[in-house]
Amino acid sequence: MAGKRRQPERAEQQALVTWFRLQYPTDLIFAIPNQLIRTEQQAIFAKRIGLVSGMPDLMVAAARKPYHGLFIEMKPASSIKSRVSFVQNRVVTLLQQKGYLAAICYGWDNAKMIIEGYMSGATWMS
Repeated sequence: MAGKRRQPERAEQQALVTWFRLQYPTDLIFAIPNQLIRTEQQAIFAKRIGLVSGMPDLMVAAARKPYHGLFIEMKPASSIKSRVSFVQNRVVTLLQQKGYLAAICYGWDNAKMIIEGYMSGATWMS
């Protein structure tokens, strides 16, 4: 069942968001809840109002040169070989082409490292 499979990812994402909001209280992080669609009717409605399949799980809405913002696709740390779908890869590539940093992160520690580098304007990210 999808809900059971995503539990480690959800817990790690929740920990990451909590950490971010304490660490960067004047900046904005938010979830893009694509995985919450449950029925075909909900999916049709969501697409009509702008849902895009493959969007990363989180966005940090803070520009850091040379990027407009940061998108994070969370995968559980416990499964480094977790599959990134074709659509997710395509969206990440498109976001990067449009001037965003977009990263696939395995666990909250990996995502935290990316966020810290991004927020500090680390040159290794350019």
